[in-house]
Amino acid sequence: MEEKLQKAQAKKQREEAQLQRQVELEEKRNVRAKLKLNTRQKLSNKLNNASAKPPQVAQPSNKRQERASAAQAGVQAGDELSAAPAKVTLRGRKINLPQNYR
Repeated sequence: MEEKLQKAQAKKQREEAQLQRQVELEEKRNVRAKLKLNTRQKLSNKLNNASAKPPQVAQPSNKRQERASAAQAGVQAGDELSAAPAKVTLRGRKINLPQNYR
């Protein structure tokens, strides 16, 4: 008699555990589905907003222009203007040394 009661209780516990697992799995599925939906919406919003904006173009730096304008205005731009005349190779090309080696 006790064995039958124990078997019945064990069976009932197994069924309850199985139902509990199914409920937990269903909750996990719902959470995953919500996350998927959110990511899809965010992606679609991002794509829609990105298509409306023009691409950003990097502005070229104008350091050489600034230096040239300063030299023309009579402002000394450093050691370059007061340096000795540029060295020339045998073929007639100017040698431009970096500032570190001047």
